[in-house]
Amino acid sequence: MMDKLNVFDGGSPCRLQTFASEIEASFNVRDFTAAAHWAIERLADVLSRDDVEGLRLQRPVDLMASARNLMTAADLGRFDVRRFADIVELYLETGIKVNSRGYMGRQFSSVMPVTEVAPVV
Repeated sequence: MMDKLNVFDGGSPCRLQTFASEIEASFNVRDFTAAAHWAIERLADVLSRDDVEGLRLQRPVDLMASARNLMTAADLGRFDVRRFADIVELYLETGIKVNSRGYMGRQFSSVMPVTEVAPVV
């Protein structure tokens, strides 16, 4: 297994240690907890609104630029709670508001929010 990891970095033992530290940091419980709490609060805020919302049109080139700015080489390091929040916000801003009373294209029913908790477990 060590040899396969060395292929990526030219065999540097120092780089292997850094890689292992980065992987370990990805499983940081404090970062997970902060991100999970923030996401649940944000989604609860969205679901509690009684606004009639529709899809806000955006130029595809602008949307792609926003998405690309969130997916950079910086993602390879430590988990960034702020970047996670920005990704969630972009999704909420650009996604179809199927739970809104203003959504008219009901080919399916919207998901009951409580059913989305189970996959997290």
